[in-house]
Amino acid sequence: VVLAAAAGLAAARLTDAVAPVPRIADGVPYGLLAVVLAAVAGAAAGAVTRGGPLSTAGGAGVGAVVGTVAALVAVGTGFLTTNLPEQPSRFALAYLWVALPVALVAPVGYLTALSVAG
Repeated sequence: VVLAAAAGLAAARLTDAVAPVPRIADGVPYGLLAVVLAAVAGAAAGAVTRGGPLSTAGGAGVGAVVGTVAALVAVGTGFLTTNLPEQPSRFALAYLWVALPVALVAPVGYLTALSVAG
């Protein structure tokens, strides 16, 4: 789950650095293409690291959900940080953009894996 979230976040940030298109909102440097590629990267990571009762397809499905949710939480934190009256420190921004999405996606990944495994 953590690897799928990390792969999704990395793919989303790299995509946004190169081409943040189409923009989700004005003033927020995140694009819809990044969220889609986060799902693809999460699916790839989930398929490679599947385990226990999950098949390759099940691992890919869990990874896709985890990657997408992590990217969407990162977009939400981007909205949050752009609307603050003053910018937080670089350490706080790094925490908000990386640790918070990974922490919030862990229960989603766990419950999705339980649902897929049956």
